[in-house]
This record gives sequence, C-alpha cells and structure tokens, in this order.
Amino acid sequence: MKLLLKHWSRWSLILGGVMLGVLVGCGQIVTKRKAVVQKSVTVPARVACCSATGHIDTNVPFILGGNCFCTPSRSLVEAMHTAGLHLDIDYHRLVRMYKDAGITTDLDHKGCNNMCGKGPHVAFGGSCMATPTPGTRNYERVIAMIVEPDSSNTQ
Repeated sequence: MKLLLKHWSRWSLILGGVMLGVLVGCGQIVTKRKAVVQKSVTVPARVACCSATGHIDTNVPFILGGNCFCTPSRSLVEAMHTAGLHLDIDYHRLVRMYKDAGITTDLDHKGCNNMCGKGPHVAFGGSCMATPTPGTRNYERVIAMIVEPDSSNTQ
C-alpha cells in the first residue's frame, strides 16, 4: 500500500501537468498548411505542341531536337515533310527512334498526365511523352515550355 501511495503522488503530478498543458494550449496539434496558389486565368503562349493542341507546322518532333510532343503518326510525318523537314524519316523510323530512346508516347499508354513511372514529361527530363491532361498545370507547363521546378503535387 505504501508503494502505491508513493507512486500515486508522482502520477498525479504528471497527469496534472498534462491537463494544465492542454488547458493552456500547449497540447495543441499544429498542422502545416500549403499555401493556396491561384491558377492564372490567362493561357500561356503556346510554344510547344502535343496531340491535344494539334501540330504547329514549324515544330520538329522532340526526338529530333524540337518541341513537338505530338504522338508519332503518319499525318505528323506528312506535315513535317510538307514543311520540308526531315524528308528522310518515315513513320516507322520515327516510332522506332522514340522506342529506342526509352520514351513512352500515347501509342504505349494514355491518361497518366505524365505522373506515371516514366514521368515527368520529356520536356522536364522524364521519359513520358503521353499527352498531358488539358486544363491541368502540367498541360500549361508543357505547351508553354515553362520549365521552373514544380513543387506542387496538383498537376
């Protein structure tokens, strides 16, 4: 019984301290909130093209050093030839060049908004060239070639 009373006084002090801390506010749970970043209502200037925007005639496919992120297609190769660009490259060779470089396109998968295992988008150093989801920040970054680091996870 003596032992119980001896330890009881210690526990009552600890419990009293915790209760006092809660009442005073020391026990508050602090959560970190992300700052809200307003989305711009103006569309950035289109520099690059992708399958969602349609091809810009003067753009060269990414694999050939340009900023055309359109999915390889026969019509893309035809547009490139009409513009007098890379007349030696046909559709099959263009597809093979992307595959050999390890770049995935809409021919491989769609709908990931470049957040898959091959992401980010090739424009930002990744290996995914699937068409970015229109209306997302990632889409705007790709078509405007805005390459600043994106710390938000709300693409």
